[in-house]
Amino acid sequence: MKYDRGKIVKKYRKLRGWSQTQLGNEVGASTSAISKLESGKSTPSEEIMNNIQQVLNIREITYAEYHPLLQKLNAWQKSISMGNHKIADSYHHEFKDLSIRSLHDQTGLYSLCHFRYALMKFNLDYAGAFLEDVKKHADVIPASYSYHYYKSLGCYYLLRSQMADAWTYLKVAAKLDKEQFNHDGEIHLYYALAYYFRENFADSHQHAIKALILFQDKMNQPNILYSRFLVIKNQIRKEATTTIIEQLHTILDNYPSTHKYYIYYLISSAYMQQDDYEQALKYIRKALHHETNPFFRERYLYLYAYIYALMGDVEMTITMINGGLKMAISEKYQYRFYILKEIVQRTYGSESFRKRVSEEIIPFYQSNGDVVEAKYCHAILGDVYYRLRSYKQACKHYYVFPGNRFISHLLQKYPVK
Repeated sequence: MKYDRGKIVKKYRKLRGWSQTQLGNEVGASTSAISKLESGKSTPSEEIMNNIQQVLNIREITYAEYHPLLQKLNAWQKSISMGNHKIADSYHHEFKDLSIRSLHDQTGLYSLCHFRYALMKFNLDYAGAFLEDVKKHADVIPASYSYHYYKSLGCYYLLRSQMADAWTYLKVAAKLDKEQFNHDGEIHLYYALAYYFRENFADSHQHAIKALILFQDKMNQPNILYSRFLVIKNQIRKEATTTIIEQLHTILDNYPSTHKYYIYYLISSAYMQQDDYEQALKYIRKALHHETNPFFRERYLYLYAYIYALMGDVEMTITMINGGLKMAISEKYQYRFYILKEIVQRTYGSESFRKRVSEEIIPFYQSNGDVVEAKYCHAILGDVYYRLRSYKQACKHYYVFPGNRFISHLLQKYPVK
């Protein structure tokens, strides 16, 4: 890892509260020499650099690039990029108890590897433990290196459903290094996912195809599969045809079991889109029965509950919802479970529900940049106020989002009491 020496020195100098002149006096250099170092115009002698490192207690910028530890960290990062879980697991086992003192200036890359490994495993709590360190190092290294930090931060916030932050970091990465952006399947996959969450399926499809091509060039089979998943998800949202379901069954028969449960989930979604609820239940039941990762279990439980709600089975819907609420994995899904429970109990016309959605839930989604979920809430409130004959209030919400067929189906099936 090459650090930007000037940025590092400036950062540590400011932490001490020193001026450039004060630092120069401490290390035997002129103010001009310190200024040129921090701006990247020149580098002082090794003696001066050693003095600067000592007086500011800087541990970065001294590590040899051929050091075996650095080579292993780079190999770990490569295994993560290739989606090779077996090799990535072995490096994680090797590095998880490593003393921080042995890392010298590689604490940034060490944190990034742990961060990306956690994202690969969809373990957001573990990733969160390295979040601030990844952000800190992203600010003090050259663009060609910080690109990977910002890209990974974008992925983290995508998985957290914090869309505003996700877009911010992804756009920073794209601007930092356009060459890497154009040839990086991972970031195109993240963009495809970000657009999918916005329900901009055309742009999502475009980036998913770009990611698929780039991963195929590198023979990156796990990420080829993820890209295909997203291409299919976009197709499902448009129209779940029999051909799409056949494609999913073909993938199910030809790919390793590590992805099987998610494929069940996609098949269930496709059948639900076709209003074939019995088949949808069959496959979401399989997905949930085998899945152990809480990140996915929460999503599977919600789809399970949603399908039962569309079928009119209130008892099973409530059972699934209560299971999801007990998990308490993400605030987004906690709100989704709450809203669905109120709908099937037909209590979503109450003042307490309207107040919570208006004053707590919609602002939460808006602050996270989750436009789609906010619109969903507006559609429900529009229907509630229409049934209460508060037509002016209803129009305000319908103006934001009039709803879709699934919302209409649910609300017709469960009219407010």
